[in-house]
Order: sequence, then structure tokens, then C-alpha cells
Amino acid sequence: MRLWPKYGRLGPPEAQTPEAQTPEIQTPEIRDKFCKVEYEIVNNSAYQNAAMPKPLQILLAIVLLLGAGVSIRAETPEEWVKLGARVHGGFGSFIPVGIRIGEDAMRRLNAQPRSLSVVFYQGPNTPCPCALDGVMLAVGASPGQGTAQVATEKSPPGTFAVVVIRRRDGGEGLQYTVPMSVMPRLGEINRTVQEPLARYDAVMAIADLFTVEPVAK
Repeated sequence: MRLWPKYGRLGPPEAQTPEAQTPEIQTPEIRDKFCKVEYEIVNNSAYQNAAMPKPLQILLAIVLLLGAGVSIRAETPEEWVKLGARVHGGFGSFIPVGIRIGEDAMRRLNAQPRSLSVVFYQGPNTPCPCALDGVMLAVGASPGQGTAQVATEKSPPGTFAVVVIRRRDGGEGLQYTVPMSVMPRLGEINRTVQEPLARYDAVMAIADLFTVEPVAK
């Protein structure tokens, strides 16, 4: 059994099914084409600024919202879609994956907004770490607070992502594992569903989207 010390035991990579690894999205050209779908729905957004790289746009939007004392928590699907599109610059299927993980963590840990930290391990065949933005919105974390980061280490083969969410005070935490087997469904949603709220609903309806296990203090 191989140990992954930074985020717990996930089992041997050889146990992952080959079909879940989707090597066909390895090249940068295909990755860009896949992720581009996330942004086509909001091409006229005021948050699309060609002079500013996308990661800086996202960080700036979050910092401005938090700095202004504005709550970035949403309560309804419509509010999640509006907030996600505003901060991320679009609302593809990866965003509600993160929202669903973040809301689950908030509930299980009985946490308040801005009380959790997030480390996101991107899968080796996952085209982009966009799901992290959904997690950040759901728990109130951000790079500016030092509570959200993309790890340099990848999650094991056969996984879409591994997300470790802990209490900022050093308390208990949770590890979420999203299998790569959900990738075809997420891609289908991006290709065939154009209405953002319908994308949100479709992702929320996916069974077995993730597994969760406790992380020691």
C-alpha cells in the first residue's frame, strides 16, 4: 500500500481503472479546448479583462468582495451560479463540483465561513483546477488569506482531484476524493448544457461524486 503523506492513504495507483484516466486530454491544445467551454457562457462579463491574466482576475474579485465586508456565501442555486460566474468568469461543470465539496465540509465540520483552509491536489489527467474556485466560495477561503492553494503534487492516477479541508485552528479535517470516472459526465454537461443553472443542477444530481474520510489533527 503506497502512502501519500501530504493527504493521507489513497491506495495503490495500479488499483485505479485505466479507463478512468482519460489520457486523451493530456495535450495542452485539448486541455485548452476542454476548459474553454467554461467561459463561453459569459463572454460579455465585466470580469473578463484581456489585459489581466485569469488567475489574477479571480483573486482580485475575491479580495475585493472580502475586503469590502461583503458576504460571499450563497443560499440558493441561483445565487451560487451568479456568484460562481462573477468570481470565476464563467460557470462550467467543475465549479459546482467544488461548491458541493465545500458545502459538505461546512456541514460535516459545523464550520463558519472563513474558518477552514483548503489544499487542492489536481488529478494528473484533469485539465484544470477550476473546481477549487467552487470550494473556496463555499467555505470562504482564498489565496489572499493564505487558506486556499493548489498543491504542486498531483493526486494519484485515476482521480479527478483530492481536496483536503481542515480547520484553520489546527483541528480536525476531511479528505475528499473525486474519481476520474466522473470526468466524462462533467465533459458532457459542459458540451450539451448551456444554461448555467442547469449545469449546477446536473452536477448536484451526480451520484457518488466523491468519497470522504477524516484527516487526523
